[in-house]
Amino acid sequence: MNRLLIIIGFLLAGWSGIVAQTTIEGKVTDGKTGEPILFGTIALYRGGVLITGTETDLDGNFFLSDIQPGTYDMEASYVGYASQRQTGIVINAGKTNRVNFKLSDDAVLLDLGVEIKAYKVPLIEIDNTSQGSTVTAEKIRALPTKQVNAIAATSAGISSRDGGDISVRGSRSNETVYFLDGVRVSGNMIPQSEIEQLQVVIGGIEARYGDVTGGVISLTSKGPSDKVTGSVEIEKSVDGYGYNLFSGNLSGPILRNSKKQSILGYRISGQYRNVADNSPSALGVWRASKDLISKLEQNPTYNIGDSRFASLETLRTSDLGSPMKARPNDENIDLDLTGRLDIKLASNVDVQISGNYNDKVDRFTPRNSGVAGSGSSWALLNWVNNPFEYSNTYRGNFRLTHKIGRQSGGEGGEENASGSLRNFSYTITLGYQNNRTRVEDYRHEDRLFDYGYFGKTERNWATVYGLTTVYRKGMFEVIPEHVGLDIWDIKIKLEIIL
Repeated sequence: MNRLLIIIGFLLAGWSGIVAQTTIEGKVTDGKTGEPILFGTIALYRGGVLITGTETDLDGNFFLSDIQPGTYDMEASYVGYASQRQTGIVINAGKTNRVNFKLSDDAVLLDLGVEIKAYKVPLIEIDNTSQGSTVTAEKIRALPTKQVNAIAATSAGISSRDGGDISVRGSRSNETVYFLDGVRVSGNMIPQSEIEQLQVVIGGIEARYGDVTGGVISLTSKGPSDKVTGSVEIEKSVDGYGYNLFSGNLSGPILRNSKKQSILGYRISGQYRNVADNSPSALGVWRASKDLISKLEQNPTYNIGDSRFASLETLRTSDLGSPMKARPNDENIDLDLTGRLDIKLASNVDVQISGNYNDKVDRFTPRNSGVAGSGSSWALLNWVNNPFEYSNTYRGNFRLTHKIGRQSGGEGGEENASGSLRNFSYTITLGYQNNRTRVEDYRHEDRLFDYGYFGKTERNWATVYGLTTVYRKGMFEVIPEHVGLDIWDIKIKLEIIL
């Protein structure tokens, strides 16, 4: 019985892997006659690195299984024909992507060696049952934003305010699910510069994504390149809003095999961003000066006779001075570190190890607490005490892909032992994430009992006497009587903490 359950479990796991696979299929034909080309060679490249390959069958068809989403180049070649390479092929996750080749035996093209063509996205995807869109790295680079939610919001059906939480077709923001390299994640995502592809699914969501009632945002990270490459980006605002960004990345091979193909590659990147105002205003913001706030703290009230009034009532708009361009004490500082290793243990075994670390410090102005005007009054008079939000996220992913049977035109190490199998593979994916967030006042930090303490009150008490009338021995008398204590002097040391 136990053996039967184990077998059923493996079958279910294998079936779920097959259903969730991202595959490429197509056909290679003669450009003039349309006849299929038998046993043609197909090679798949990513960032100049050979990922895998195969051969066409007796009908000129080919099939590549278990491909990671992203942007690839594919090359088809055969003796007597000019090789053809299609560039910028967008491979969508969980779909069968079709790429066809028409080779030419033209003498001019044969002299050139390789004919290069740009991939054209088909107008109609025959097997597409979901709704959404895909944003490639080239499109992301051209967008005037660096936030994942803002990039996703460029797709129809998604709304986001200033790059904040997104809503998919009116659903709650917490109903949107994020995936990174096939692993479900939460918290801060990888930097915009490390995204190879961003896929948005807003309808017809497949079962492989699990319990999703809103939408899915699936990210694919960039991998190593065939040659050592790197880039540095520096941004600094000169308009007074204090936007500063520094990022850089380095990618390349570590080891190559006898065929000069990369078998161990790396990619590392880092980004530091410091923003003085998270939500700048075009008209400026009004804030009381530190001197004025200190004056109000020392003398919060004034007396007219026996009545006490708030000193704030005596202020005029002119006392606030000029509006500030950027909100004070509203800065956002974050640091991102990302790394990835791609290891080719054999021609049919690939390993991917990736990690990401994010540390963020966000000082913010509290919104309304439920009391009318509480948000605006805090921003005007208590901005010097803006709280901090600290968040720290680190995660690691491990992915192993093992292809069994005929996969790459006789290069598969197990082809002879498993000759009856073709394009069979399985993938093991492991992910770990730790996310910590805390919000605190910079004066009290984690001392919980300091929060809500309004101050120390010192009182002096005096005996109070009054006159009362009593009936005694047939007559009324007026006598003094102790009626209690009264506060004749009060000193309040205000330490108001909201």
